Amino acid sequence: MTAPKVLVTSELWLSCTGRSIADGFRAIGGDISEVDSRYFVPVWRSLPLRLLARGIYPFTRREYLKAVHRVLDDVRPDLFVAIKGTHLDRGVFDACRRVGAASAIYYPDYHFDYAGIDLPALLSADHFFTTKSFQLDFLRAQKRKADIHFLHHGHGPSHAPVLVRVAEQEFARDVAYVGTYTPDKERWLAEFRRLAPAVKFEVFGEGWQQASDPAIRSILRGARYAGAYAQTLQTSRINIALHMEPKGEHGWYDRVSIRTFEIPACKGFMLHIDSDEIRTVYDVPREIDVFATPAQLAEKVTYYLANPVARATMVEAAYVRCVPAYGYQARAGTILQVTGKASPG
Repeated sequence: MTAPKVLVTSELWLSCTGRSIADGFRAIGGDISEVDSRYFVPVWRSLPLRLLARGIYPFTRREYLKAVHRVLDDVRPDLFVAIKGTHLDRGVFDACRRVGAASAIYYPDYHFDYAGIDLPALLSADHFFTTKSFQLDFLRAQKRKADIHFLHHGHGPSHAPVLVRVAEQEFARDVAYVGTYTPDKERWLAEFRRLAPAVKFEVFGEGWQQASDPAIRSILRGARYAGAYAQTLQTSRINIALHMEPKGEHGWYDRVSIRTFEIPACKGFMLHIDSDEIRTVYDVPREIDVFATPAQLAEKVTYYLANPVARATMVEAAYVRCVPAYGYQARAGTILQVTGKASPG
């Protein structure tokens, strides 16, 4: 049997989830086609351009949908996979059935209130994979065609060690947090900073210019992507894994996130906010360790900074657990198996 033909659509910039999933299918040996939504629906940052993008959105979305339909008709894939599914409508999934393609959504976010997300339309796909276990009951209660599945985040090809090894004297910092700004994260990290003022701590990520606490503003270092992101994780003695705060009417919040998998894959040592779910992913405290309060975080940081051998041993154990089992190639393989599109043997 020939390799399955898979059409992937999403934002497809280097190291994002969409690119990593597409590369995962490609690594398995699939015949992969892509439609990058950014070529049609612009993702602009400045306020004037964002207002312009909002004004022309009906037209840019229409062009994106035309492109998806055009490639569906041309390629006639075995499987259509949309990562998150922003901008899609029911017509795309009707077109999949017309050309004989199974359809799947892989949804990597913790709520559905994003602009461009039409959840009823996405639930008209054949399969809906959520990375959030707490969404399962909600999704199964909706009027839908889709079969609902839980499939964790993963790590992609760019989430890998950059250096062969890092000697203790070669680490660039004691502690790093890498992730998008939220007010709740600022409060957590500012409190940790006050409890551990002597620790060399740096914060990386998008949106942190909004931070107002001087304890945080003085240690901001900007965003990191791809190889620079991987090197930042690997050259930090300790990486903190915090998630988004509760959101929306359901009060949903992350138990694990994409960094749960990326930090160990890059051979970074991880202190992760505690949850029942993180303990099903890693062996605590053999592979990673956890914390529940800023004070406990400060205590664990103090302990592990003084115990480099323990850190190094745990980094290797977490890496073995994570790679390749938690990679997007494995996640893509699961999607093919569940949708019945995996090649035999």
